[in-house]
Amino acid sequence: MKKLLILLFFILIFGSCTTNYFLCETAGPVKLYASPNTNSTYIEVPVGKNLISTGKYKKYRRAKYGNKRGYVYKTRFLSEKKIRSLSDWNFDSETSTYKYSHSNHALSNSTKYKYKPTSTGGTVQVKGYYRKDGTYVKPHTRRAPSRRK
Repeated sequence: MKKLLILLFFILIFGSCTTNYFLCETAGPVKLYASPNTNSTYIEVPVGKNLISTGKYKKYRRAKYGNKRGYVYKTRFLSEKKIRSLSDWNFDSETSTYKYSHSNHALSNSTKYKYKPTSTGGTVQVKGYYRKDGTYVKPHTRRAPSRRK
């Protein structure tokens, strides 16, 4: 019984998947349906507007446009940019577009770089951070800044 509980625990922990979100720009009018496998249009998203969707290669994709949630069916977009989470993006109702809000993050510009001198003096460890456009830059090593004389 104990082994079964441990097995179930590991399946729960390691079997959970993460959801990939995409900021999608519409190439044409996109129909948002209330549920999958339905023919009634819930709302139509205009050309050139952004919506957030999941499951890039799925037939039915969950989607969000403003405060409306639904599904899109076999839709091709002008552009699809992978984003980290929904909470990073706010919908601007005046322009009907999503805007990145970096104020939701604990990282600030003052903690963006972490300098660790090495024996060679030529590398710097950089902490992960968010760019203004919302993309996440993973922690990495780069050359140290040059010193001015």
